[in-house]
Amino acid sequence: MKRFHFLVTLLFFHTLFSQPFNGYQKIWATYFGGQATRFTNSVVDSEGNLIAFADVIGGFNTVLHDESYYNQFVIPTNPNLMYDVNLVNPGGAYSYQTLVAKFSPSGQLLQSGYLPFYSYRIKIDSNNNLYFFGETLSDNLATPGSWLSAPFDTTIKLVMAKVNPDFSINWLTYIPPSTGGITQFCIDDNLNVYYVSSTSVTSGITTPGTFQPGFITEYDTSGQVYNNGYIFKLNTNGQLQWATYCGITTAFAIDYSNGENAVVVVQNRLDENPSLTQYDNYYITADAYQQNPTKNIVSKFDIDNGQRIYGSYFGDVILTHIVCDRSGGYYFLGLSDNPSVSSLITSSAYQTTFGGTADVYLGKTTYDLNPVWGTYIGGSEWDEPNFESGLVLKNDALYFAGLTLSTNNFINGSNTYQTVNNGNGDIFMMKFSKTGNLIWGSFFGGSAQEGLGGSIAPVNDEVFYLVGDTYSSSAIVTPGCYQPALNFHPSYPSSNFGNGFIARFAPQEELANQNFQTNSFTLYPNPANQYITLQTNNLQPNSQLTIYNNIGQKVLNTQLTTATEQNIDITTLASGIYYVEIKTESETIKKQKLIIK
Repeated sequence: MKRFHFLVTLLFFHTLFSQPFNGYQKIWATYFGGQATRFTNSVVDSEGNLIAFADVIGGFNTVLHDESYYNQFVIPTNPNLMYDVNLVNPGGAYSYQTLVAKFSPSGQLLQSGYLPFYSYRIKIDSNNNLYFFGETLSDNLATPGSWLSAPFDTTIKLVMAKVNPDFSINWLTYIPPSTGGITQFCIDDNLNVYYVSSTSVTSGITTPGTFQPGFITEYDTSGQVYNNGYIFKLNTNGQLQWATYCGITTAFAIDYSNGENAVVVVQNRLDENPSLTQYDNYYITADAYQQNPTKNIVSKFDIDNGQRIYGSYFGDVILTHIVCDRSGGYYFLGLSDNPSVSSLITSSAYQTTFGGTADVYLGKTTYDLNPVWGTYIGGSEWDEPNFESGLVLKNDALYFAGLTLSTNNFINGSNTYQTVNNGNGDIFMMKFSKTGNLIWGSFFGGSAQEGLGGSIAPVNDEVFYLVGDTYSSSAIVTPGCYQPALNFHPSYPSSNFGNGFIARFAPQEELANQNFQTNSFTLYPNPANQYITLQTNNLQPNSQLTIYNNIGQKVLNTQLTTATEQNIDITTLASGIYYVEIKTESETIKKQKLIIK
């Protein structure tokens, strides 16, 4: 089972930009990886570093078997993470490798390596451990004591793994084969893992006492058995706690709802055949928000025992992601491909009318699924969210990225950097408030294609990363970046496979890749590596200079004199991006960015 788009595979996209949009600017951007490297997901650790993972894909045998070519992108802190030709698909269609890279806030590569499986999703916990699930060709990867020590199926070998901050394997277990396309997982506050998918496996994967221990066997018109959705829970050691089927459905989205002691699951009905109407009431509980059958089912399962505690039909758009809000309610991301479908769109929405062939749907409900707000997002043609990375809730804002083929502007924000699609397909990225208002958004694209729509990873309310893949040789990277040019295998310089890219954005006023001045002082050099010099006139006594790191932690504080010029030693600070604040007894004079090499 390889990753594919939920509705259509579209391999169009376009480049990063260098000018500001809505007050933001690209701080740095770099290519990374070799031919056919495609970053699809990313997270930010507790130190503000970006961790991104990439597929290594392609249909040309020689490149995917060239171990020496791909290992040039590895910092070999762990030799076991290096590219292993023995794990490559002999047919050459896919590599079954995942490239993981960690970049500092200043754009330095801190760590990279290849994991021995083709990964679909990534999560990070409060201890900076990473979680993956994916597919492998190997049958000897499981760690002792984990759930399944051997592949459940010899054809589709799926794994789930917990990876330490140094990218070594903490635990890895094989999991039953999935047949649902989109598959997701989540982590609760105690670092248990919940996974949802669909399967044709009829026995051996569920536990007694759960909602549906047995497989529902029904056949479609071609004589093939319908898949059943299923959910499982693993503890912090990768051991099975419970597993249950959940009807004749494609189960594909899940999130942990801490206020309800539940995981909330989104499913798509597969039993719309009129002969299967006997299951219509199977998916709902007495308190269901919507009793009549629709495309989607939203269910809640008790995290302790796998029993269903709520079930309801919900909506007429294609839901792909759910995010639970700790302050109450759910956010849904999805796709609408029917102009007559609008039951979840509210009158005060950002976009109340269907734009074109397909639009993004974004909306919020209460815990009992009553719609709070819902909006279309899209132009005259096909617009879809990135099904790989989905929807991110950070502080009080929602972030997502996607693919657009529309030629008109559907981002109605002020000071948008790029208002229209510049090519066959562009990335678009957006930030919405929790009340459904657009905060910022932009298209971006260049002279050639980009990949699946990008993955956006916010650091805080102002700073974010964007990762993806690109075919463009210009308008992507910034001067002095880690990998300034596209890297192609010497045997395939013109092959139609691009490289990954990573970029960091911040408010325009925070950028200072040169000396910065105010009416009262000058601070230089910037970037710096040993000391900075402060020049000022009429500085008040008892003034202080404070330096913060990128996540707001105070890392240096010094008392200033009233001298017109004074040096500040910064040799104790590691390379990265910092913020300098000068305060007098009565006011804060300036807060500005400092880059330390």
